Amino acid sequence: MDYNNGGLIGRLTADAVIKVLPTGTQCIEFSIANNTGYGDSAKANFFDVTFWAKNCETMKPMLKKGKQVAINYTLVQDRWTDKTTGQNKSKVKLNVYSTGLQLLSDPSGDTPYPTGGSKSGADPMPVF
Repeated sequence: MDYNNGGLIGRLTADAVIKVLPTGTQCIEFSIANNTGYGDSAKANFFDVTFWAKNCETMKPMLKKGKQVAINYTLVQDRWTDKTTGQNKSKVKLNVYSTGLQLLSDPSGDTPYPTGGSKSGADPMPVF
C-alpha cells in the first residue's frame, strides 16, 4: 500500500472561492504560500488547495487573503493534453478534507481563537 499524506502551514494568497461541481457538490479553492529557507536562500512556494467540506458557506468568510492555515492533505495530479499545442500537461494540487484544515493567525499575527483552550474556558482553535 502506498502513502499519500502530508502537512503544511502557509498563508492564503487571495480570498477563497466556492466552486460548485455539476453534481451540485461544493468545494472551496484557494492558494497558499509557504516560505522555506533563510537569508539569501529564502523562497516562497505556492500551492493550489481544494477543500472538501459540507460547510463551505460557513468557512468561506474565514478564508481571506493573508490568513495563516495548517492543512493535512493528499496529493492529486491532474493530467490533460493542451488543445492548441498537443502537449501533455500536468498539475499537482492538494486535496484537504473536512478535518484537515486548521485556522491559525491573521496577517497581523493576531490569533483569532485561543490556542490553549482550557485556561480561559474558551474552545480551542477550530479544526474543520
